[in-house]
Amino acid sequence: MTMMRAAFVLAALMIGLSLPTLATHAAERGTPEEAKALVAKAIAAFKEKGPAVFDEINAGGFRDRDLYVFVYGTGDQGKVVAYGGAPVDPPVLGRPTDDLKDADGLPIGKMFEEKATPEGVWVDYRWKDPTTGEPAAKSSWIVRSGDYIFGCGIYKISGQSTNIEQLLVGAAMLAANFVAAAERAGMSRDEINAVLRDIVAKSGIEEFWITDSKGHAYLTSTNVDFTFNPDPAVQPQASAFWPLLTGTKSIVVQEPMIREIDNRKFQYIAVTGVDKPRIVSIGRSTGN
Repeated sequence: MTMMRAAFVLAALMIGLSLPTLATHAAERGTPEEAKALVAKAIAAFKEKGPAVFDEINAGGFRDRDLYVFVYGTGDQGKVVAYGGAPVDPPVLGRPTDDLKDADGLPIGKMFEEKATPEGVWVDYRWKDPTTGEPAAKSSWIVRSGDYIFGCGIYKISGQSTNIEQLLVGAAMLAANFVAAAERAGMSRDEINAVLRDIVAKSGIEEFWITDSKGHAYLTSTNVDFTFNPDPAVQPQASAFWPLLTGTKSIVVQEPMIREIDNRKFQYIAVTGVDKPRIVSIGRSTGN
């Protein structure tokens, strides 16, 4: 029993400890939430200072890693009035918005003008990545405020979240095998939960939720008593994992969502049980 426990903890820690490294690389990139916050900050500054804030944007005052604010005028002021990004050729600042095209020739100036709303909207295109110097897929959050369009974009670099998700799937599979073997060997619920809490304490994995065949998470690294429900109206996030109990899915990789129990944003990845129908879920917080 001791050897089995030690082997599982070591394997899970190898996966868990690699998560912070991958997360560090991802942290070098701005997130959608941070892009939206930077736009809101720039609009608030504009309402306080007026056009003088454009000089601050041009000087890099609204730049964070690969995030930066840009501002387009509309109507008679249809040109780029502020651009906080790295220099591009030809220069962007001062150019008529109708002339602006992305790396593939897409008329993004016209797109922004057509799509921008006071509530904000995401627009996809390709632009020079200040981190690599190469064109990359980008999605910008643009907000119309008076006669101007404020924007800030994120670069959609493939592989960052995918690598983390693959590691979490592997960790969930290890957990499923461990629980099956531990229960066959007679380990108690408290002993198994102690192993799960030990892994959480020493790794990049934040939570384990492992259910019985009825969806009750009787094995967990938390102190929360939780039962999965198949109804999306009752559990918008957790209901997505019910197919692991019915056998219609064996792996579920979920996008980060606000969870029901405390309104924090979490991403969960889960697999089915190896010994019986169950949900074996691993969670990590994002953007909290």
